[in-house]
Amino acid sequence: MTAKTDITTPAATASVNTTQVADSTRHHPWWHHVLSVIMCIATCTVSIATIISAWAGSIDPEDIPVAGVCVMVLPILAPILLAVFIIDVFWWRRSAVIAGLALAICLPRILSVYPLSWPPGPLPEEYKPRAWTLLSYNCAEWLDLDQKYPDDINPALSYILRTDADIVCIQEADYLSVEHSVRITSKQIDSISRRYPYIIFNDHNQLLLSKHPADALPLGYERRRYGNGDIAGYRIHIDGHVLTIFNVHLQSIGLTEDDKELYSGLTGISGHPATMIENPLQRVRTDLVAKLSAANVMRARQVKRLIQYIRKFGGTNCIVCGDFNDVPGCYALEQVEDQGLRQVYPAVGLGYMYTYNRNSMYFRIDHVLWRGNFAPHSMKRGNIRNSDHFPLLTTFVWNDDK
Repeated sequence: MTAKTDITTPAATASVNTTQVADSTRHHPWWHHVLSVIMCIATCTVSIATIISAWAGSIDPEDIPVAGVCVMVLPILAPILLAVFIIDVFWWRRSAVIAGLALAICLPRILSVYPLSWPPGPLPEEYKPRAWTLLSYNCAEWLDLDQKYPDDINPALSYILRTDADIVCIQEADYLSVEHSVRITSKQIDSISRRYPYIIFNDHNQLLLSKHPADALPLGYERRRYGNGDIAGYRIHIDGHVLTIFNVHLQSIGLTEDDKELYSGLTGISGHPATMIENPLQRVRTDLVAKLSAANVMRARQVKRLIQYIRKFGGTNCIVCGDFNDVPGCYALEQVEDQGLRQVYPAVGLGYMYTYNRNSMYFRIDHVLWRGNFAPHSMKRGNIRNSDHFPLLTTFVWNDDK
């Protein structure tokens, strides 16, 4: 019996393969393939934009001023990238690989904006003898911007007294005087003086209130050389430890009320839609971006000066706190972290938090960083709205009894 031999010519094979491909393409309508291409392009665009935004803080704004502006959009781009990734998983898995890779590349920076630390519980009893608190607060010169607090007291000072923090670092402070026009009472001043025997105020509107012995560091900071940024340093003796604190207020953006209204209109959050703003895109490019870039350059110069102070005076136990006027992932924070300090909120916080509370510009621009023989247990944001900044109250615990 003779076996049959199946002889298939190359032409026949090609015909079969062509038929199989044609059959496979008929499984999806044409619009499915169009949407797949659109999703692939969108995925690549969002992935690249997020990577640039996440790591633009590594670039010195003095070299590329607009790099600091790119960092500011990470809180918006990160959720978009996550949403794109989820859609791609169910729609076009090849694009999901691109989005997943971008998420992995950006993850450290995304977690600094949206931390996932387990919320701390109450302070354990065994920690309390070694615990102490730090309040950082831009008080907007003791004003009451919303004018909704009682007329006979200053709300910022009342909040400080209620908080009863061991150390208080104030930015944009003013002299504590009953002659001041912001309802500071003699009773409040007396209470502050009794509560905080160590008070240090400089000409740059930086104020320290401390329950523990404190001295000002001879920084020699010249404000006229560094814009409107302020840096003050203190040496504090607390619980047998020596602690160095730098109270900072880096360059403000200098936005006018019109600029802020423009931003609110473009975000669609305020009552003024973008269509009511004349040439919004042009104004964003010429006004907002230009001012943001200029402020980034000045903050870069200021933080380089701050780094010199940290290297000279920082010591083992060091805190940098205050109004950075910049967001997580920015050049200033990265430079401070390069000195061995860590941000408190990503270490103990959960989810997005903002500290600036005006004109729909909900960014976390106030920060606390630490290094040394202690660690943060918790950070709480105060809800007082007399200022355009929320205060930050951090509880620290020494690692030992000495």
